[in-house]
Parts: sequence; C-alpha cells; structure tokens
Amino acid sequence: MNKKERIDAVLAGNKPDRTPFTFWYHFGNQFTTGEAYADTIIEFYKFFDLDLLKVMNDYHYPYPEGYDVVKDADGLKKVGYFTPEDDTLVEQLKAIKKISDAVGDEVYIIDTLFDPWQQLVRHVCGEYQYGLTQTCEKEMLEALDRLSDFCIEYTKATVKAGAAGVFLAIQGSDSLVPGGYETYKKFIKPQAIKILKAIKDISKFNILHICGQEIYTEGIEDFPVDVISFADRSDKNPSLQEVKDKTGKIVMGGMDQLKTSRASYDALKENADIMLEECGDTKAIAAIGCSIFCENDTTVLRKMVEYIKNR
Repeated sequence: MNKKERIDAVLAGNKPDRTPFTFWYHFGNQFTTGEAYADTIIEFYKFFDLDLLKVMNDYHYPYPEGYDVVKDADGLKKVGYFTPEDDTLVEQLKAIKKISDAVGDEVYIIDTLFDPWQQLVRHVCGEYQYGLTQTCEKEMLEALDRLSDFCIEYTKATVKAGAAGVFLAIQGSDSLVPGGYETYKKFIKPQAIKILKAIKDISKFNILHICGQEIYTEGIEDFPVDVISFADRSDKNPSLQEVKDKTGKIVMGGMDQLKTSRASYDALKENADIMLEECGDTKAIAAIGCSIFCENDTTVLRKMVEYIKNR
C-alpha cells in the first residue's frame, strides 16, 4: 500500500498492510513567511517519510482592532470579526498550498486548528479568560460562536489550499481547563461540535485532539469526527482501546511523547513496540500523544520510524 491507501484502509475500518505512523513538532516558525515555513515542513516530511503529514499551525489569531488585550465585555464584542486571509493567518494557508503542491499527491496533509477557547486563551484574553466566563458569560459565548464560524471558514480555505482536513485541538481536562468540566461543557465542547458538524462534508477526514491528563470521557462519543487523538500514555488517561470501544471511532496515539526526548534507540524501540500493541490491527493511526520536542536527535528518530515500518 502507498501512504494514502494505508490511511484510506484505516478510515474504512479495514486492516492496512501496517499501522500508519506520524508525529509532529512545534517548529516555532511563526515569525517567518508561509512559503519559508512550507520549505521546513517539506524537508521534515521527506527526511522522516511519514505516513500522514500533520502540519503544525503556530501563527496566532488577530487581536480586535484597537486592543492589546481583551478583559471586559466591550472587548469581547469586538472578537471574531476577521477572515482566514487576515493578518498572519494567511501565511499558514500559503504554507499548506506550497506543501500540497510539493507532496500532496503522495500523502494526506492535515492542517492544525486550535479551537475558539484556545484562540482566546493563547494570547487575546490570556489570564483574564476564565474570569470573563463568570462576569461576561453572554459576551463570551457570542465571541466563541463567532470564532467557531471563523474556524469553519478557515477549514474551507485550507481544504481548498490542499489539506485533507483539520486536526482540531481542544483542551479537555481539569489540568488545563479553569473551572473544570462545567467550563468545558459550556464553553469548549459545544463549539467543537458545531465546527466538526459543519466541516464534516468539506474534508476528506478530520481529527479531534483532546489535550490534557485525565481527559473528559463523558460524552466523548458525541463529537462528529473521524479520528480522536489524545495522550493515551499520560497518567490517568484512558487507553486507545477504551476510547475505540466507547466511541466506535478511529483512535490516534500510542506513543509516549515525553519518552522520545533524551532517549536511546533502545528506549525508542520499546516506546514504539508499546504504541503498536496499543493501536492493534485496525481503526488506529499510530502517533505521539502530543507534540514532541523539536531539539530531539533526528538521526535516532529516523531510525525509530524505520523500525516502526519494518516491525
């Protein structure tokens, strides 16, 4: 099988010739152009020869005009009025187009999309965000809804540029979400469901990534998505098989990303062996649970990839 046939087999619930494998970095290239970033990703892909190319998106979302920080209802009313072509966001689309032109015929490309909650917490609202859910709930929900509409439009644009779909990352555990499950249930999950419903027929396939330790599994089957990714090897998280059984969906994970750094080839092989056992023969994409450190030794990582392919 070639790379696309391997992924297609998994998506169809069939057994591939071997379990497809991928991993990714935060490259930290958000200060440069999309074309320059694309060159890095193309070299990364060719060096490791991965079965699926998940492209990190480190470009940040625009601030509302006239604001350096949003910390009140008036600021929230200004959030979300931008398009995929605004500010630095267009650089990611330029990168996807160039990557697709170079390697899109041989591998599926998945763009990374951070959900509305993270779009705000990463810089626009920052430490003020949880407090705003308490003092400006209506305005916060309206802002998140507008950002959900943006995510839908962004997905249309990135698919047009050559992506097969998106890797929608949400925060889904007490370790990451102030206010815990109640915050998640009101401000995070509904927006993710809205986005995934709207893009289901736009994309070849989409991946939901749930960040955190001891992720929320109540209602995890509600998400209308093809693949669920999470750090199954992290403390207190469910296994890949448990999520397969609960949702009936394809799962993505198996490798402990924390054990890929400063690790010998022997340790990486052990990590890979566990990953492939956890994935099983069907309905799984072997991958890291979350981004790995980009300073890792590339030579030994490439040997690990070859080991996985030939195991």
